[in-house]
Amino acid sequence: FIMVFAVAFCSCDSDKKTDEATQPEANNTPAVTAEEITLRINEFSTSNTQTLADKDGDFVGWVEIYNYGKTTVSLEGLSLSDNEDKPDKWSFPNIEIKKDEYLLVYLSNSDTEYKEGEELYADFSLSNKDDSIGIYRGKEVINRCDVVELISNLSFGYTKDGKYLYFPKATPGKENTIEGFDKIGSANMCK
Repeated sequence: FIMVFAVAFCSCDSDKKTDEATQPEANNTPAVTAEEITLRINEFSTSNTQTLADKDGDFVGWVEIYNYGKTTVSLEGLSLSDNEDKPDKWSFPNIEIKKDEYLLVYLSNSDTEYKEGEELYADFSLSNKDDSIGIYRGKEVINRCDVVELISNLSFGYTKDGKYLYFPKATPGKENTIEGFDKIGSANMCK
């Protein structure tokens, strides 16, 4: 399973257009419209100092993408960006994400080339100064979240109740089942 990391506050939207071209066929995966690309930014962290180390032992920001649909989704032709004016900032390799699967991308500002079965590294970093993080197909938004201010090792993510909350303990690569809170300072951080 591949981990991909990034940080974002999700007042997430899906400004998808139905008249856009369909996703190209890859690995015998049928072409789909943007509305059928069932991916969302599920959790992210901008200031990771001890939660999740990459293969080199470095702690960097990350983003978790989740396929909430009923079928596998090809990431060919999709990109990840922290800049709405440059939606193709980092392109996903030709991989797939299965239904109910989580994909982590490290936001390391590194140009680490993807090798099959290894971690994914976007060549940009995410900070509290960025406006948003999004998944795009061309200029078309698949899912986009506003970046929120996070203190070290907090994450921001989607709950099974359909809300975006802050989490005192990140759960990269897993469902966000721990108790979250809607404002920094509203949780008992000393549990």
